[in-house]
Amino acid sequence: MTITGRVRDAHDAYSKLPAVLWLDTLHSGRALVDSTHLFRLVAQRRGVHELHTRASGFVPRDDTIFVPVPPESSLVVTLDQQGLDGPCSGFAVVVGPPPILVGVVTDTAGHPIVSARIFIARTDHAALTGRDGHYAFSSIPDGIYTVRAQFIGFLRGEQDSVRIVHGTTRRVDFRLRPATCDIDCDPLIVPAKPKKPPL
Repeated sequence: MTITGRVRDAHDAYSKLPAVLWLDTLHSGRALVDSTHLFRLVAQRRGVHELHTRASGFVPRDDTIFVPVPPESSLVVTLDQQGLDGPCSGFAVVVGPPPILVGVVTDTAGHPIVSARIFIARTDHAALTGRDGHYAFSSIPDGIYTVRAQFIGFLRGEQDSVRIVHGTTRRVDFRLRPATCDIDCDPLIVPAKPKKPPL
């Protein structure tokens, strides 16, 4: 999946860029922003990703985005110059409709669960949580759904009757409980065949 967007400073100017961007880790591939102010990245999976932006003279940006970006939207990364007084004004934002379903997945102690799978029952919609346990869906048809969360070593979480309405954002959080066993609570036991006595 290809992600495209543009980079600007807080004054919507481009004179001090280029910049370099990458998703999640440097090993996933980088994109350079030159005089065109546009970038193009390839995401290997749907779901939540960390978008990292670096430019000389600007505050580094590390932002969370959801892939795929809706086709009617555009991704804009705004950078703040280093050494300026006041709070950092840099941000990455998807210009367009807001996410329609968001939430966070944690364990019983409140710690975020990374890479938990969130899926909408009886649909093809699925996502993974980011480093902070958050997830987001940008395009789900209106309706009433069952939302599920699962991660290895935890019991599956489920919330029924989740109403999705276009133009609004619904929040569904999950707190997953540890499973009582790691892999299979009901293993299939096959009796061993009796050994033949030696001749």
